[in-house]
Amino acid sequence: MQNYRYDEFRDILQPVLKSETIKVPATAPFYVPLEELPLETVPSSVLVRDSASTTTNNPTKDCTVVQQSGLNDDGVNFFVGRMSASGGGWLYRAFVGFDISALPSSPAKVLLRLYLAGLNGDSNTQTIGVYQVTSSWTETGPTWASQPTFNTTPYGSIAIAPRTDGKFGAGEGYSGWVECDVTALYNLWKSGTNNGLMLRADESVYSYCTFNSRTAGASIAPQLVVISSGAVYTQVGQTVTPGAKEFACAYTTGRLRFGTAAAGLTLQVDYQGLGSPVDAADVMIRGTTTGSSTAYVLATSNLVALVPNLVVMVTFHTGSGTSPTLNISSLGVNLGPKQLYRQSNNTQITSSGVLAASVPYLAVYDGTKFIVMGV
Repeated sequence: MQNYRYDEFRDILQPVLKSETIKVPATAPFYVPLEELPLETVPSSVLVRDSASTTTNNPTKDCTVVQQSGLNDDGVNFFVGRMSASGGGWLYRAFVGFDISALPSSPAKVLLRLYLAGLNGDSNTQTIGVYQVTSSWTETGPTWASQPTFNTTPYGSIAIAPRTDGKFGAGEGYSGWVECDVTALYNLWKSGTNNGLMLRADESVYSYCTFNSRTAGASIAPQLVVISSGAVYTQVGQTVTPGAKEFACAYTTGRLRFGTAAAGLTLQVDYQGLGSPVDAADVMIRGTTTGSSTAYVLATSNLVALVPNLVVMVTFHTGSGTSPTLNISSLGVNLGPKQLYRQSNNTQITSSGVLAASVPYLAVYDGTKFIVMGV
């Protein structure tokens, strides 16, 4: 199951970026299972960050220059690529500028993120190069004949891959976040003059991409994500160790692995290219308890924190005593004993013998206690 939102302007469903906050265990093992399993698709990349070490900025200006008309297009979208051959092979190039004066120098990594709204043309692939602009410009100033100058060596590229279902026309999806590493270009801006960047596609391919511009709103406008040395970033399948931290995404088992320096931290995780999988409320913990008749313990490896509406299918190893509690132990950490309540009248179970041994029960966590169904 993925989470989608309806785009009324293009009459399509679009996948929503998966994002969550995780707590790294204070003691080993430092494996954090994803709350929601299984992953339906493999994310294109994973960004792990703490709030103090990552800054996301939107552009201060962006525009398109159009070969056909020769004019400047400063609308809600900007375009990059070549229109189909039947249309005369008209070209689009985009210019984007960011104010980085208040951003840190020498960050660990800088990402350019663009929200792809669609791809049209004779080809279902395109590659977007990111180029350093070497002359000043204003948002409404550039035209095709008077484009800002640029360094012809790209400082990054974004490959727009075909959909797996073979669709690539207008209104057939082809939307979502794409990104590339522009750390080297950012460092040039910091050490010299910042005139922004140009996006130019493979102009021998008859296809063009539509991206949301800054006027589309901050949530889907272009982003410059500046990650300082305290944060951790990796592409799926790779492991990196910036500083003392270690991160990997083992997407086949849905676990995140950290080094000791991350122990106890609360981190924000963004899964790029991945719609939200099963909702957290649909996660069910299963198992048989240990402990005593008044202090049950249920061990699991699939939970970092108790969340409201969490469902537990629990088999009690022994009949209940007076005022029993249930403590979820996950990854060696006890999440705390919680009182058990009757579902029938929402009162605490206080007398012994209410819960039978070796019988499975469903219990729902409401944020403070477990409510046992059918009791």
